[in-house]
Parts: sequence; structure tokens; C-alpha cells
Amino acid sequence: MNLLNILQALGGLGLFLYGMQKMSESLRKSSSEKIRTILAHLTKNRVIALFTGTAATCLIQSSSATTIMTVGLVNAGLLTIRQAISVVLGANIGTTLTAWIVSLIGKFSIAAYALPIIAIGFFMMTLAKKEKVKNIGQILFGFGLIFFGLDIMKDIFAPIKQSETVLNLFAQFSKNPLLGILVGTIFTILFQSSSATIAIIQILAFNGIIGFEAAIPIILGDNIGTTITAELATFNTNTAAKQTARAHTLFNVLGTAFILPFAWIGLYPKFIEFIFPGPLTKTNIMMHIALAHSLFNIINACIFTIFIDSLVKLAKFLSFEKIEEKQTTLLEEHLLDNPAIALEQVIKELVSMAKIAKDVVAKSQTGYLKENKKLLEDVDKDERLLDDTKRAIIKYMIKISEKQLDAKESLEYPALLRCATSIEKIGNYAQNIVKYTKYKIEKKLEISKFDEQTINKMFDYLYELFDLVIDAMQHKDHNKATQAIKIEDKIDEMKLEIRENYIKEVQKKGIDPVAKLFIIDISSNIEKIGDHLTVISKNILKDFQWGKKINIDLG
Repeated sequence: MNLLNILQALGGLGLFLYGMQKMSESLRKSSSEKIRTILAHLTKNRVIALFTGTAATCLIQSSSATTIMTVGLVNAGLLTIRQAISVVLGANIGTTLTAWIVSLIGKFSIAAYALPIIAIGFFMMTLAKKEKVKNIGQILFGFGLIFFGLDIMKDIFAPIKQSETVLNLFAQFSKNPLLGILVGTIFTILFQSSSATIAIIQILAFNGIIGFEAAIPIILGDNIGTTITAELATFNTNTAAKQTARAHTLFNVLGTAFILPFAWIGLYPKFIEFIFPGPLTKTNIMMHIALAHSLFNIINACIFTIFIDSLVKLAKFLSFEKIEEKQTTLLEEHLLDNPAIALEQVIKELVSMAKIAKDVVAKSQTGYLKENKKLLEDVDKDERLLDDTKRAIIKYMIKISEKQLDAKESLEYPALLRCATSIEKIGNYAQNIVKYTKYKIEKKLEISKFDEQTINKMFDYLYELFDLVIDAMQHKDHNKATQAIKIEDKIDEMKLEIRENYIKEVQKKGIDPVAKLFIIDISSNIEKIGDHLTVISKNILKDFQWGKKINIDLG
């Protein structure tokens, strides 16, 4: 095998990997929103979560994408680590579908149709105007490249069979499985794709270069290699992500340790041949490898689904960290490659930000009622946290904007920016309440019982409004957003009532007009906070893409 042959083989591998990337990218783009919803709602039971992870990975043809999506949901508080592990176990099974697809080249002459499929896909991608048609074109384009790349590798690898040195080297893997595991691990780390490693082994087996027993240790190593990729992907992530990746590593490493003795003494390959009897022809050996790959992950999933609680405990112990009670941010860099999940994280961060804003307002009210200077000072500190969070969100969203957004994501993007701005401004109005309260304390203003009761009632409506808006964002509820707008109308009415009362009362003797103006200022700031919460509600109704789109004036 000369240098040209090596480069041709690498070119075939490159086409295969690029084809997998384009196909999975398009599949993910067209279905990630639905899958995300399914993962969030169908993972309460460990078995259902397992099947959900399998189905999701089969659909988008990327276990890494499923894992990242799952981590995103953990970070968003929609999945527990226990649920996430079940999903990832299922993703391991789902990713084996690629090996079965590759084995088709031994059954059918799919490679002969690869170029026509590429051509059709290319023209659909470039000429179509509808996004759905473009996505279908990209799927076909990627699918064609996969088989074109495999066909190139199949033809290039064929002459290697004549080399006794290479044949003897591969034969060593059946005698020393640890060496095969090491090779499989390294290959998967280098290719950043477990599917690529398995595909190469299948092509080598098809050409008679590697035997079935020698291929099994490489399959085991492949499953370890893919966990290292996941570990590296969570290097700068939060604890929950690290623990999920650690669990992924544990069940693949422990699964390998369990299967290895059976592979070493030849029982595992015999078991595969028992399930799938028949001579190891070119076609059959590729399917045997696919079955060995699938069965490893199925056995693993069955065992660790039963002992999932122990696995969670071990993963937490080996992460050497504890889950933070309150995470400082959910805006993780590794999620930017999937804009849909990244935007989901922004929404979760906005929810957290809104809760802080509600707490800031509550402190301003308590400080006002009890003239508590410490609470008033805390408002300033918390308001700075709102400013910092807004800046972090904007910085993160600038990075999201550099990615390719679909139509729904493009519509939701500016709505999220408006929401961040509105929440941050709430802190400013809470500071105004603090400023007026300090003035009240300094001037020793006396507030009438009517005015105080009215202000407190306005605050009560405000907290109700906060809860509705937070629920609307967190649970994707249009009804809550609609209710929030109605609540804000009540706040407006009470502000008007205070102004009308001022006109009546100020003419009476013994009424302090300064105290009355203080109440008007306080009510105005409460009303402004309500206005910004209403802006958020209107953006949810108009542009948040999880329900029926409603035409509404943002005002």
C-alpha cells in the first residue's frame, strides 16, 4: 500500500465522516425541537427513558448530539442525572444503527447509486426555497457521501489482504484482546466518531483482512473511545454535565470489563454466531460485527438500567464535586453548536434572572415597610447581579447568532433579547423605590393607611404577575402569559386610583403633599415594573416558538 493509496483511503474516510456530519446535522435541525420536548416529558421512567434515548439517536444519527441535548436538559432542570443516564444508555444502543446501515454494502449495491443520490441531494440543497426541502436534500447528500466514502475505502483496502505482515498484526488482536481494545480506543479518539471506527472494521472484515474474533476487542475499545470524547466535551461544563459524562464512561468501561473475559476465551463471538448462524461470508461478517456492537450496548443498558441508582452514586463520587445549590450560569459554551439547546439555556437563565428580580422587588418593599437599611443596600447588590446576568446573556446570544439559525430560532432570538432587557430594567425601578424610601426615612414622611394598603396591594398584584411570567417562561405556557397581561391592568387601575385620591386629598388641610407625591412615585415605579413584565408576556405570546403564534401588539 503506497502513499497514494493511503491518501485515497483517508479521502474515503473523510467523505464518510463528512457525510455522517451533514446527515446528522440536517436530521437534528429538522427534529431537535420535537426530540427535546420528548426527552423532557418521556423520561420519568428509566425504561421509557432508555427507549427514548435509543429512538432519538436512531432518528438524528448522532449519539453525541443526543448526549449534548440531554446535558442541556439537565442544566435546564428538566431532567435529573438519573434520567439523563438512562437516555445516554439508550443513545449508545441507537448509535449502533450506523453499523447496520454500513453492512448493507455487502447485501446491496448501494454504492452504485451513491453519486446519483449525492447529485439529487446537492440540487435540492442549493435550488430549493423551502427549508424542509433543503433539509431533505442535505440528508440525501450526506447519505450518498457515506456510501461513496465506504465504497472508496472498500476498494482501497482490498490489496492489503496480500500483506502477511498486516494480516498477522490483526490476528494478534484475537490472541491479545487488550491490544485490540487499545487500538479501538485510539481510533475512535482520533476520528471523533465511534461509527467511523466500526465502519473501518467492517470494511476490513469484508475484504478478509481481519477476522471476526479479532474485530471484537476493537469494538470494545471503540465504546471506550467514544466516552473519552464525551469527557473532553464536558471539560469546562458544570458538575451535572461532568457527572453524566462520568456515568457514560463508567458503564462503557465496566461493560467492557464484563464482556472482555467472554471475548478472550471465545464465548462472546460464539454467542453472536449462535444468534446469527451461518458461514462468515463477506456479507455475514459485516452483520456479525454490527450485531456484536449492538449486543454489547444492549447488555450494558439492561444491566445498568437495573443498577442505575448505584451508577449515579458512583458517578457523583468519581466526579469529586458536589452539585452546586445555585449555579451561577447555565450559558455553557459547549452547547453553542446546537442553537436550539443554547436558546433553551437562555430561557432557563432568564427564568433564574426573573426570580432574582422578584427577590429584588420584595426586598425593596420590605425595606420600604420596615425602613430596613440593610435590605435597601441588598437591593443595590442584587441589581448589579441582574446587570451582570444581562451582559452574560447578550454575550452568549452574540455567539449563538454566529451559528445557523432556522426560521423559528431566528424569530425567538430577538424576543429573548427584549426579555433580558426588561428584566434588567426591573432592577432599576426597584432601585428607584429604594431611593424614594431613603428620602422617606430622612424626611420622616407619614403615609396614610389608605395609601399604604393600596401600595401593598399593588405589590401583591406584582408578585402574582411575576409568578405568572416565570411560569409562562419555564413551562412554556401561553395561558399564563395571557393571564399576566390581565393582572397588569389591575396595577394600572390602582395607580390611577392613587393619583385621583391625591387630587382629592391634597386640597384638605393637614395633608402632607410631599408624602402624597412619595406614594405617587412609588406607585409609578411599581407600575413600570408591571409594564416590563407585560412586555415579557407579550414576547412569549408572539415570538416564543412552543405554541400557537398569536398576533399581538408589543406596545
